[in-house]
Amino acid sequence: MLVNDLLIISGLNSGDVGLERSEFFVVEAIHQAVSKMQAEIDSKDLQILISGEPGNVVAHADRSRVIQIVANLLDNAIKYSPRGTSIGIQMVPDPDRHLVQINVSDEGPGVVAGDKDKLFQNFFRAYNSSTRSTAGTGLGLAIAKALVELQGGDIWVQSQPGEGSTFSFTLPQTSANLTVEQD
Repeated sequence: MLVNDLLIISGLNSGDVGLERSEFFVVEAIHQAVSKMQAEIDSKDLQILISGEPGNVVAHADRSRVIQIVANLLDNAIKYSPRGTSIGIQMVPDPDRHLVQINVSDEGPGVVAGDKDKLFQNFFRAYNSSTRSTAGTGLGLAIAKALVELQGGDIWVQSQPGEGSTFSFTLPQTSANLTVEQD
């Protein structure tokens, strides 16, 4: 995992990571990210709650990179969520600005104010009792930030110690009318 993360960060820093933009339903990318993380979700008996306007939120971005961003944020939420709690994933379209905002919320220990700006730096891990006992490379949030910004979006965190965290990011949204294929 560390080698893969280092290769991704190296490629992002050198500008060797390209984008394959397309139009896609955001909810489908979210479901794919959740599916990738299902074993970890099940191992902690967590519930994933997806909300917003899932049927009509269409992004114009690199779908595989969006799946990677959501998976990285979801991985973080899983690591720090107490067993048996919920993780929320919310889609909030902003058609006036042609953006969609995606929020990933957990019920974990939260982040102290002094650590919020550092969370998206390479190898940074907040120091508290939860992080000491949780494995990780300290690169997942840095990778998510670089991939969001590469697509023209922003990423940030809202958190209070003891009250969980919400990691949010934006992506370009399209006004295209895509139709869902029926099986």
